[in-house]
Amino acid sequence: MIQADIRKRYGENACLFDAKRNLFIFAVVIIHQKLTQEHEHEEITHRIAAERIAADTEQTV
Repeated sequence: MIQADIRKRYGENACLFDAKRNLFIFAVVIIHQKLTQEHEHEEITHRIAAERIAADTEQTV
């Protein structure tokens, strides 16, 4: 219904533009999620490494 109204007002290319825009937004969201997951993974890895270093230091002292 909405797409039919857009086609009437702006022509066929308007829907194609809207689809490309939605695809771009989807890609940005996916990339953001991936980067967030990588950042969280790095934080966890650093925390585990710090805990291991602290444990090793306590054992050697």
